Amino acid sequence: MTKPERSPDSSRMLSSAQMQAFQAMMLCRNMTEAADRLGISEAAVSKLKAALEQELGVQLFTRVSGKLVPTQEAKTLLPYVQRAVNSIHAAKSAAAALRQTSFSRLNIVCAGPAVFHPVPAAIKRISESFPDAQMQLDIDSLRGVLEKVAYNIADVGIGPAGGREVDPRVVGMCDVEVLSRDALVVVLPKGHRLARASIVRPEDLAGETLVSLDSTSTTAEMISSVLFQSGVPFRRTVTAANGVGVCALVASGVGVGFLNPNFFHSAVEWNVVKRPFSPRIELRTCIYRSKLSKSTPVMDRFVEELKRALPEIEQ
Repeated sequence: MTKPERSPDSSRMLSSAQMQAFQAMMLCRNMTEAADRLGISEAAVSKLKAALEQELGVQLFTRVSGKLVPTQEAKTLLPYVQRAVNSIHAAKSAAAALRQTSFSRLNIVCAGPAVFHPVPAAIKRISESFPDAQMQLDIDSLRGVLEKVAYNIADVGIGPAGGREVDPRVVGMCDVEVLSRDALVVVLPKGHRLARASIVRPEDLAGETLVSLDSTSTTAEMISSVLFQSGVPFRRTVTAANGVGVCALVASGVGVGFLNPNFFHSAVEWNVVKRPFSPRIELRTCIYRSKLSKSTPVMDRFVEELKRALPEIEQ
């Protein structure tokens, strides 16, 4: 039996095209059928066959009456090549599935009142525009939001602007875009003496118990600064972990509080009254996206829907 002249080079890898051509030739009667099966020219099949024989250092086929006849070496190699080709097809299928999942998956992480609005409105519209999209909403602290976005655990984060409680190195790993600038409102129990006031000022709150968020939060820092500068005396301060706690304590008559107005855009009836406050205490809500990840259509559309939902806050 005649063998190719070049000795095999064990350091070189067989290409997927060579292996698929070999498999097709083993299944077909001649080069023409193999070419049709692969969707390439007969000359291309012949070239792949020759290259494969050169790489392996053995003759794989002979021609008998115009037909391809596999050698014993080819028959020995066939099961190994079949397994390799099957693995290649499986890898391609897995990659396609990953691409599809990547484009249709959206992991959102949120901190603060944006979880009440505009995030739900944006998710609702995305579910209508991308019916096959897989969406997940996580609630976390601002630090958790930034870390999950920075390290690609979440695709998009929404939360307050970073303050002293966050690591500037982690913030530096995120693209930050201001979504909204909201004026905090005073939250009062129903029937409170200021419930009908057109606007509430610091001096109006003298002697009240202040229901505040944790002192490490950006919101609490801004409120404390404004009230300290006004010199208004408070009876005491009661701390709540989040806006739900503030509303629960205020509704029970414990005191008065301050919250972002987005907090009240939900189906929940908080049984409190909210009034404008002067001077304006502005809280920025930001969109966070990792600098290390590529954008997808569903991610871009979600950000668009967040911005689109903002005018509804004023309604």
